[in-house]
This record gives sequence, C-alpha cells and structure tokens, in this order.
Amino acid sequence: MFDAVTIARYIVDYCTKNNTPITNLKLQKLLYYVWIDYYKATNKPLFSNYICAWPLGPVVVDAYDEFCVYGGLNIRNILLL
Repeated sequence: MFDAVTIARYIVDYCTKNNTPITNLKLQKLLYYVWIDYYKATNKPLFSNYICAWPLGPVVVDAYDEFCVYGGLNIRNILLL
C-alpha cells in the first residue's frame, strides 16, 4: 500500500513532464479516480489515507494540505526543486 502524498507527487511530476497543468482540485479528483480504478482491478486499496466528501468533490486531506499553498493555481513540480 502507498501513501496518498507520494502518489500525488508522482501525478504532479507526470503532469509537469508532459506539460499538462494541474491544480489541487484536479489532483484531488485524479487521486480519487486512481484509487477507484486500482480497487476495481485488485480489490485492495491503493492508499489508506481517508477520502473526504467536500462540496467540490472528493479530497484526500493529507494530499490537499501538501498542495494547498497553490490555491487554484497550477502546481509546480516540487520534485525538481
């Protein structure tokens, strides 16, 4: 099992390398979809971090806290800093 923040960093790195901007809102939705797809394929959770239902969609609070400094702006690749 992985940590949601590690997966979120991977997604941000992937998007940066492919020149595809990503916001924290989009990242949260992708984390949710990735978790669902992984669970459907393996019948096991991808990560144990709790997924909350917020007004704008699902949120993994640990990953949200990691990237909330960007607000609604595109997230810069923190792995290359």
